Amino acid sequence: MRMGAGLIVATSLALNTAFFAGQAEGVARAAETASVSQAAQKTTPPKTPVKTPVKTVGPKLEVQKKAPAPDIVIRRVWIDDQCLINFEIANDGVRGVSNDAYYTSTVLIRAGKTQTDISLRDVDAAGKLATASGAATFRSQVRIAAPVIISVVADHNGAIAEVNEKNNAASLRTTQRCTPEPAPRKDPKTPALKAPAAKPPAAGASKPALKAPEKKPVAAAPSAFQSVRRTPSPQAEEKESATRRKQAAARAVLNRKLSAAPSRAARTSD
Repeated sequence: MRMGAGLIVATSLALNTAFFAGQAEGVARAAETASVSQAAQKTTPPKTPVKTPVKTVGPKLEVQKKAPAPDIVIRRVWIDDQCLINFEIANDGVRGVSNDAYYTSTVLIRAGKTQTDISLRDVDAAGKLATASGAATFRSQVRIAAPVIISVVADHNGAIAEVNEKNNAASLRTTQRCTPEPAPRKDPKTPALKAPAAKPPAAGASKPALKAPEKKPVAAAPSAFQSVRRTPSPQAEEKESATRRKQAAARAVLNRKLSAAPSRAARTSD
């Protein structure tokens, strides 16, 4: 028993001695390493950090400047006293509308389920939108009665290349029924003024002699038969002479009857 206990104590002492010896050796090595690193830091200059380039993923985006162009907008919409839709159209761009676009572009008026397309040439007959900052008002023939949502869209068919294609519309909501006001009555026609009657001349004053209007000679129109002289044909002359002979014979017979009539009357009386 005593020998086993002594052996255990001796073994534990040996292990503790080895453990402490290893720790001492590790501490010495760590101190040596620290001294070497400090000496190296004193002799070696610090390194400057190197920036690594960041690679961009995807295509390179380029911002393209738009060319100067018009910008057609509807500034306001209203209803007049005749319940007709009116609106103001303007060009807020830096360039005017081309002549071709005037005939191809249309303006849409939508009132509920009713849609009406109007040519830009009819809307802006004076050509105000052909210049930048130009504006024009238009009175349409679209009449409303019941409450409805009204929208007006400029360049509805996209015929004009604009700076901004999303500001072409304006809308209006009516909440009451619209009744057109009666048209103003026309003034009755004023009677024509009569000229004042001429005053009679004073007593003893001589009346001015009235001149008869001069008659201008009227030239006779030339006749188409003046320069044409007709010559009867032989057949016509013979027919005319035969007619004359018959007329002469008839007159002779009539004269004989008239001369014989008194003698007969005398005989009857005897």
